[in-house]
Amino acid sequence: MDGTEASVSLTVGGAIARQHTTVTSQQLITQAEQMLEKSSLWGRSRFRMVEAGAPS
Repeated sequence: MDGTEASVSLTVGGAIARQHTTVTSQQLITQAEQMLEKSSLWGRSRFRMVEAGAPS
């Protein structure tokens, strides 16, 4: 690089499905999207995870 500094911010949301959990792929995606939205609402550089099927 040419010595220019860059600032980066990352917000992550995710959902984990444990083995033997009855959850559809759509439910998993929906919960991950909800966690991403919650992380964004809390501010920059945040993350939020939830176990699929558990209340968020």
